[in-house]
Amino acid sequence: MTVSLWSLLAGGFTLWAAAMAVVVVLQRRSPAATIAWLLLLVLLPIVGWLAYRLIGPQRLERRKARRRVTRRLIEEATEALWEIEHSAPIHHRNQLARVAIAAGEAPPLHAESIELYTEGQAKYHALAEAIEAAHHHVHLEY
Repeated sequence: MTVSLWSLLAGGFTLWAAAMAVVVVLQRRSPAATIAWLLLLVLLPIVGWLAYRLIGPQRLERRKARRRVTRRLIEEATEALWEIEHSAPIHHRNQLARVAIAAGEAPPLHAESIELYTEGQAKYHALAEAIEAAHHHVHLEY
């Protein structure tokens, strides 16, 4: 029983396509990106594989790096806030204010009071009262 070269190529391609499909599907991508990569890899096997090796994993690594940086920034900000709450020197407070302003945020303001609402109706009622009583503007933080 002889096996033709085309049968071997078809079988090899099928195995390759199945393996690449598993690799692409197991990565955390949007559904549209997953389908695009699968189509590229199946319709243009060699070109698709080269493009995937050059572009595909790099995007995921950049996203992971961004998450690591964001996590580190959150940890540093949490530590700084803890320091401020526990009587940090005034220059630490000024540094934190400069960071917020440099990031394009509004400068920090002193709050006379803070009210925390856990129910929607109470929050909307208080919001309506604050808007009616306001002379110039109302500060809200969510």
